[in-house]
Amino acid sequence: MSFLNVNSDNGQISAVKSFDFESLKTFHFRVVATDSGTPSLSSNVTVDVFILDQNDNAPVILYPHSSNGSAEGVEEIPRNVNAGHLVSK
Repeated sequence: MSFLNVNSDNGQISAVKSFDFESLKTFHFRVVATDSGTPSLSSNVTVDVFILDQNDNAPVILYPHSSNGSAEGVEEIPRNVNAGHLVSK
């Protein structure tokens, strides 16, 4: 299975598909570059890839429960609050 594409003209590495942090956190691969000169020169490098986690699950309100299954009450949250701001207890 191919995860990456390496452009042979400029060496740019691109992801072929999205990575899932829960199933793959890191991997490495080796890149070898060779020229067409005489004598031919080459070099190689190992590239380590670290996958960063992203919240890919929609938020779910667990409490309070209502008779129809939806959350009761509405909390107004200002648009300019910083990440980590407490919105409910």
